[in-house]
Amino acid sequence: MILPNDKLHLVPWPENNNVKSVFFFSTGCPKCQVLKKKLDNLNIHYIICNNINTMETMGIMTVPQLLITMEDFSACLLDFSMAVKWLKEYEKNEN
Repeated sequence: MILPNDKLHLVPWPENNNVKSVFFFSTGCPKCQVLKKKLDNLNIHYIICNNINTMETMGIMTVPQLLITMEDFSACLLDFSMAVKWLKEYEKNEN
């Protein structure tokens, strides 16, 4: 699995019109399943990572999480509640 490189600049919130990739960190837990369903329902393409060692290396200690990378090489790591909030905003902007 190819993950974004260390040149990413973390930002607090992703700009929907600038999204390049979505990485979905999941173990298949109930919240992971909810977030996966939301991503699928919105037809958002994502790359799934379920490798615990990779998550630990990246400092991800809880799942699910979304790492959203933007065209300008900035990125945003969202926990479950923030990911749901972003998806609601995404859906609103798509309609």
